[in-house]
Amino acid sequence: MSNKKLGWLNICVFSGLFGIFTTTAADIQSATNVSFKKTMPTAPALLDVFEQYVGVEATLSNPSLTYFAQALFYAQQRQSDDAMQQAFVWFMRSAQEGYAPAQYIVGRMHELGEGVTQDKVEAIAWYRLAAAQHHLDAQYNLALLLLVTEETKSEAIGLLKTAGQHWPAQTLLGWLYENGNGVPKDHLMAEQYYLRAANAGHAKAMFF
Repeated sequence: MSNKKLGWLNICVFSGLFGIFTTTAADIQSATNVSFKKTMPTAPALLDVFEQYVGVEATLSNPSLTYFAQALFYAQQRQSDDAMQQAFVWFMRSAQEGYAPAQYIVGRMHELGEGVTQDKVEAIAWYRLAAAQHHLDAQYNLALLLLVTEETKSEAIGLLKTAGQHWPAQTLLGWLYENGNGVPKDHLMAEQYYLRAANAGHAKAMFF
C-alpha cells in the first residue's frame, strides 16, 4: 500500500471517524477543518473510501484487508452493541493476519471494553504487535499503559522516543522532561520536545 493511501486511512479510520479509536481526533479535525462524521456518515460511504484508496481488487485479494473492510462496515454502526461485537470479530481476524492497523484497533477495543470485555493485558499484547510494525498510535497507546508502573516506565519512554513526529508522543515527552517523571528533569529537553510537537502540527504544545 502506498504512503498516500496509508496516510489517508490513518486520518479517516484512526483520527476522527470513530471516537474510540483515536487520541487526537479533535486536533486533526481542527487542523484539516473537516468533520469526518458529517462527510462520511454511513457504512457504505466508509467502504467506498476504503476501496477507493486501497483498491477494490487489492481488498478482495488480501484477506487482512477483506476482514478489515467487513469490520469497518459494523464499526460504523457503533450505536449497536451487537454491531461493535461483530466489528471486533472481523478486526480480530484481520489482526491475526498481521495487519498492523487492525492489531492497533483490537488493542484499543480491549483497552476500552468496546465490543469485547475490557482487558488491559490483552490491549498491551496487541499494541505490542502493532508497535513492532512501527504503528505510531500503537506505540503511543502502549507507552501510556506502560508509564503507570516504575518497572515498565523506561520502556514506555523508549517507545515515545521512537514515535518520531507523533504529536502527542512529543508533547508527553516534553511534559516528562519538564517534570522529571521517569527521566531527569531537563527544561531544555522539554522545550525541544514541545517545539517538535508544535512543528508537527500539535498547536496545544505551544502553550506548555
